[in-house]
Amino acid sequence: MKPIKALVIAVIIVIMWSLFASVQVYAQPQAVSVSGHIYSEDGEPLQGVSVYFYIYAKLSFEIIERYYRFITDASGAFSGQIDPRARYIVYIVAPSIDEYIPVKIDLSEVDTLKVNSMKIEVKMKRAATVRIAGSPIFIGGVPLRFTLTVLNREGQPYSEAEGTVEVETIEQKLAIKPEYLHEYGQSNDAYILSKISGFSMEKAYVPYKEAVRLKLLYTVFDERDRLLKKIETTLGSYEAPLEIGDEGYLVDVTHISLKAVIETERRDIDYARSLIAEYEALGFYLVEENRMLHEAEKLVNDAQRLWSEGKGVDEVVPLLEKVYTLTRDIIPRKIYFVRDIAWEGGIVLPVFLALFSAIMAYYFFEDNRKKMMAFFGIYILMVLLFAQLYPGFPLLWKLNKEIFLAATSASFLGIFAFFYLFERYFEEIEVPAKITSMAAISTAFMLAKRFSKLKKFRTSITVFSITILIWAVVTLASFSTVYVKVTSDSPISNPAGRPIITIRKVTNGTVSPLNPLTDYQILSRHYILYPRIQDDLSKSVEIIVKGKVVHHIAGVDPKDPVLSRYVKLNYGEALLPRSFAGLIRPGENITIKFESAEMKFKLNLKVVGFIGEEIAAVKDPDGLPPIVTKSSAKEAQLNVSDIILVSRVTLEDVLKGMASPFSKSLKIYTVAILGMENAQTLANDLLERRGGDYIISFCEGESCKILKYGVKVQGIVEQGFAFLVPIFIVAFNVLATMISIVKERRREIFIFVTAGFNPLHVALVFLAEAVIYGLISGGLGYVLGMATFKLAQLTAISENVLLREKLEWYWGFLAIVISVIVSILGAFKPAMDAAFMFSPTEEKRIKVEAHVREKRRERISTTMASKIYTFSQRISEVEVEIFQPFVVGRLSDLKYGIVEKVENIEEHEEEERPDGTRIRRVTFDYTVSHEVEKPVTLEAELRIIKDAYSENYRVELEVRPKEEAPITLMEHVARIIRDILKDWEKEKDRLL
Repeated sequence: MKPIKALVIAVIIVIMWSLFASVQVYAQPQAVSVSGHIYSEDGEPLQGVSVYFYIYAKLSFEIIERYYRFITDASGAFSGQIDPRARYIVYIVAPSIDEYIPVKIDLSEVDTLKVNSMKIEVKMKRAATVRIAGSPIFIGGVPLRFTLTVLNREGQPYSEAEGTVEVETIEQKLAIKPEYLHEYGQSNDAYILSKISGFSMEKAYVPYKEAVRLKLLYTVFDERDRLLKKIETTLGSYEAPLEIGDEGYLVDVTHISLKAVIETERRDIDYARSLIAEYEALGFYLVEENRMLHEAEKLVNDAQRLWSEGKGVDEVVPLLEKVYTLTRDIIPRKIYFVRDIAWEGGIVLPVFLALFSAIMAYYFFEDNRKKMMAFFGIYILMVLLFAQLYPGFPLLWKLNKEIFLAATSASFLGIFAFFYLFERYFEEIEVPAKITSMAAISTAFMLAKRFSKLKKFRTSITVFSITILIWAVVTLASFSTVYVKVTSDSPISNPAGRPIITIRKVTNGTVSPLNPLTDYQILSRHYILYPRIQDDLSKSVEIIVKGKVVHHIAGVDPKDPVLSRYVKLNYGEALLPRSFAGLIRPGENITIKFESAEMKFKLNLKVVGFIGEEIAAVKDPDGLPPIVTKSSAKEAQLNVSDIILVSRVTLEDVLKGMASPFSKSLKIYTVAILGMENAQTLANDLLERRGGDYIISFCEGESCKILKYGVKVQGIVEQGFAFLVPIFIVAFNVLATMISIVKERRREIFIFVTAGFNPLHVALVFLAEAVIYGLISGGLGYVLGMATFKLAQLTAISENVLLREKLEWYWGFLAIVISVIVSILGAFKPAMDAAFMFSPTEEKRIKVEAHVREKRRERISTTMASKIYTFSQRISEVEVEIFQPFVVGRLSDLKYGIVEKVENIEEHEEEERPDGTRIRRVTFDYTVSHEVEKPVTLEAELRIIKDAYSENYRVELEVRPKEEAPITLMEHVARIIRDILKDWEKEKDRLL
């Protein structure tokens, strides 16, 4: 047993020693020797070339270097050593970067721990410089990063460099091919070189005067389908490649991407056109949407023209933004809005069709069996007719046949049962007896129906006139629910004290981040912008401060027009929640750790205080907090106990160098804008460019307004009262018809009275006839109106811009109600005449004395407003010095009256206005106490005015009551002055 134990112990010792030895070898590896020569393409050695061994991945925490750099000598040679505990990418850069194309050697897959040595022999090719200007523009999403790739004439990457790389490993010798750097812009290689050398990411290098092509490729997040997409543009072709020499070449990324945006917007127009065509095929009358589509086509053509002329972002982008908003937001929203209305109408409208069918059946037939058969036939006909006229029916049939069949069946059965029961409980009287109210109504409608059928031509004319009115109401009136731009008053006053605009995006009730390109970067070229940067509310974020976790962070500008009075933070300063008061003191320096799934970083900050509760009550002009910690718009609030506030620049520094800085865990949720000339105009323009998810608020003066797209009911009143004219015409037509009917039926009226009808019953017969006209005309007018929309859609949709399709379910019922009301208005007076034609009446006339009428007139004309009287007299400059004392003297004569008197006469010095007008003033009070409950005093001002363009003075009088006073007293004061002026005309020759 002892030998076995000794053997086991020996094996363990050997294994432990082997592990220890391997660890020692790994901990202290032997450096790898690297050497080589760099030549020009002519074979001449290049001195001063930098050879960077960039550490792509570290295999040990002991490595602190980012790269190793070796420089060639006069013979083009370099040598040195590198740490094997890393993976490398080699970059070779000439001393004058613009002279030669950089070379890249990818050693990231080589296990450097097994490498003994490396030898690099490379020839560098002379370069021509390509300048890269701008950044990609994309409407309807966010551009993320772009690369510019150098291609050969065949379209393959220009990467194969002349030279060899020999890697000697423990096991074998590897040959790796060097390649020219061919990806520029925001590529990884360009970014690495910009960090370790003087390389500029705004330049690319191509072979000098060789045929090449350039491929611009950029990635975007497209909000249309919420996918990442790549957009590619190639400069040059096989037939016409680029040959770049000393003159260089400019790649304007912004200008190139604008062309792609224009093509994208043309596809958006095609999308909107197909959407409109789809819903027009269902019967929707989309004239407004077609107008918007034509507007979008014009805008994109204008953008194409401006782009061809070399115009930039400021001229082209606003047009394309409006195109995107129209085609991808406003037009689809308006179509889906009317689709939802038609869906509801398709469910409810069968009730109207059944009701109208019952009305027609009851009007034309007396026999119950025929009524029911007619009701069934007319209802089937109306359903088939509206399947062609009303888009809600085919839409409902397409989406849910069961609901359509249930709605039509239930409407038929419900109206059928109602009218069947109606006849059982509301019977006409057959023998002389006490007339009940229900029997009177039934009898009145029975008589009215039969009377109307006796005079068919007159009935047809009346029904036709009312039908045309209802047709006009249905087709031309603007009373309907629409999806439009809505302006509302803000619940708060101007928080900035100067003109300001705020932009916020709310999608389906959720506060969403803004587009950093269009909502911030482009707008900041023209206006002063204050973005509120904060963590992404849709993602889980943790900010760790001394072991405690906070879930939100926000960057605030110290000059923010809304927040600056509450928060003023300089670079590197922070405000913490009050819960940290016992843990951290103001003035203390701390390090916070930001952690999310997309990014991690640390910030060194100085604590300057703690967040006060008062900032939670701060509101933007749209009524929401500038910074929110809840994404729901209804519950949007700032939780001051779970957020850290830092300066805006502090957070922006974290994002520097990122291809799309606001695409990860930090977003812009609101922007405040200053520096605009007209806040309202800019706010409207921004809303038209942004669309339905945006809320644009603006303040001018003390008041603020909120702009957004939403649902609004437009009424006839908004279009003026001109539409009331046809209503009065039709009512007058019914009036004339009913007057004729009353005179014609004197004998029948006498019989009604003899049979026991009271005046109300007699009037009810004629009103019932008018109601019958209205019931028939209302339904016919609505059907005719819906047919008009169908006809307009098939003939000249672009010309019928005054028509607006009435898809709401209540329009059929409203048409009947309007027609009945108009008919009753026209029939009311004749019905009253008929009611009292054979009933005794007594007429009395009340006499009123003249002084009573005068008192009433004075009471009615009481006012508190001033009134100005002008007089025809003209006074020369020579006369005015005597005229004014003359008037004052005559007014002084009235000082001592008992019933009426003039008091407080005062002359004022002549004043001269900047325009040259000269004014002399005489003020006085006129008091009267006769035949009034208390004395009435009027303040009067006599003005003698010489206009700048006139040679003479003119006279005017302003009278103002101290309290309420009749206008007759004001006119009395004017008469006093008029009498004085007449005396002046008589005596001025003597006085002068």
